[in-house]
Amino acid sequence: MKNIIYLIPLDGIGGVEVAAQNLKNINNNFYKFDVHFIFNKKKEVFNVLKIWKSIVSITKLSPDILIVSLWRSALVGLFVKMFKPKVQVIFFIHSEKDTHFFDFIITRLMLFFALEVWSDSRASIDNRFKFSRIKLNKKVISFNSRKIKPIKSLKNVPNFIYWGRVSREKGIYRSLRIFKGVLHFYPNAMYKIIGHCELDYKELRQYCTNQGVINSIELYDEMSFEGIKNHAKSSSFYLQTSQYEGLSMSVMESMMLGLVPVATPVGEIKNYCNKFNSILVYSEMEAIREVVQTLRNTEVFYKMSNSAIKTWDDKISYRDSLLENCERVLGKGN
Repeated sequence: MKNIIYLIPLDGIGGVEVAAQNLKNINNNFYKFDVHFIFNKKKEVFNVLKIWKSIVSITKLSPDILIVSLWRSALVGLFVKMFKPKVQVIFFIHSEKDTHFFDFIITRLMLFFALEVWSDSRASIDNRFKFSRIKLNKKVISFNSRKIKPIKSLKNVPNFIYWGRVSREKGIYRSLRIFKGVLHFYPNAMYKIIGHCELDYKELRQYCTNQGVINSIELYDEMSFEGIKNHAKSSSFYLQTSQYEGLSMSVMESMMLGLVPVATPVGEIKNYCNKFNSILVYSEMEAIREVVQTLRNTEVFYKMSNSAIKTWDDKISYRDSLLENCERVLGKGN
């Protein structure tokens, strides 16, 4: 019996964490697959003691395959590989850019120890390590983690929603400026923003006040996807103007629901969003104009909504894609 462990920093409702929920406690005649977390508290960024405990725990388990996602898990993977050289480490990346200095250093070190690099998007594979001379087998893993039923009776109304990290990298201020432009034409428009706020909350509210949109904004802390779906039922557009991305699970989820994404064509987004199923943001004024035109033409809105839904029909699931590649790697070791 082979043993596979997928290590991620913490259990939560982000894209990586949600996808991992489908992989807990899988057993068959060939392997045992389980998900481990380094931290328990959602807001815990770094704790040396817990990092060390995770290193000790994983080393004792000595899995045949250790999949590590994000830089803190990669740090654990580096030490496990040094203590247990026979463990085959798979490095799973989720963005085409590094988030900070430690991420840059640890992920580059990981390239020397990993058997393969997996990613949820071709953009991340192509761009993250494009200057590295280290040659590794690279695989794109489907990040279609769950089937989502479209919202029934979706209406073409000037209501927007976003869920995910509320940060500068997600382009939240640019999104607010685009919303302000739409609000000029539709004074009753609403924008719901859901997620953990990584910005100064008072600063964000003050920005909304300065832009004159504070009374049209609803801010919510992170919540379950069921809660998000309830809020999405009164929305028509998903507004996210990220500076960079990997796959962007939230954009994918919004399309499955039937919402029309208003999104920057970064990361993998540019490969599945197009003029038929989305409004791509190249400039703020252009995006505002396209949103207003779509709001004025209900036929166009529903065509885009239906096209967004069909984009993800019959795609291989994240679970199947990841497990198929685990079996492939285990096959190499036989």
